[in-house]
Amino acid sequence: GTHFVQENAACFFDGQARELDADATFEAAELEKIESAFINETPPNDGHRRNILKASHTAFGVGLAKPEGVPQPCMAQEFVDAYGEYEPLPATARVGEVVLVAGEVHAPASFGGVGIARIAPAEPLDARHLNETSTYPIPEPRTLYFPKGYETPKPVEVDGNRFSIEVPLSEGSQQGRYEVSVWARLPDTGDSMVAISLRTVLLK
Repeated sequence: GTHFVQENAACFFDGQARELDADATFEAAELEKIESAFINETPPNDGHRRNILKASHTAFGVGLAKPEGVPQPCMAQEFVDAYGEYEPLPATARVGEVVLVAGEVHAPASFGGVGIARIAPAEPLDARHLNETSTYPIPEPRTLYFPKGYETPKPVEVDGNRFSIEVPLSEGSQQGRYEVSVWARLPDTGDSMVAISLRTVLLK
């Protein structure tokens, strides 16, 4: 996708592969237990709770499943922050190549900046790793580009709600996976910026 997405997920945690129950039914009390576990988390280990309470989400979806032979339901909650439209990025690029990051931010968001960072390669995670990890932090941008008037490696061109900048992705000519983020200010965030788009490009 092109927007900013966060997720809450809860399931049965023994790591065994199971077929899904095609005719599963879900008891409200069991679903409420999952939601209660999310919302009653204690800071600073409260990523699920913060996802639920974050005011800037513009869309929400829920997925439910139940493994055969297991009475406990699995739930995934998807939170989307959609505040703009963005020009497509290439799926892959070459080291040294620049990419165009451009688009239009929609009210009530106001454009803040474009972030670039090299992140870990995409790879499957086994059940043990998933079960032992409760939160996946969003990587901080290594380089942030701002509009003219701010200290920035290169200014982002801004015309009303539209923005554009051509940027190199590589850090020291390193191949790998790079995140490209768009940041904005919202009425409830004051001077702080929040990510409203997060995409990746594989540098070869």
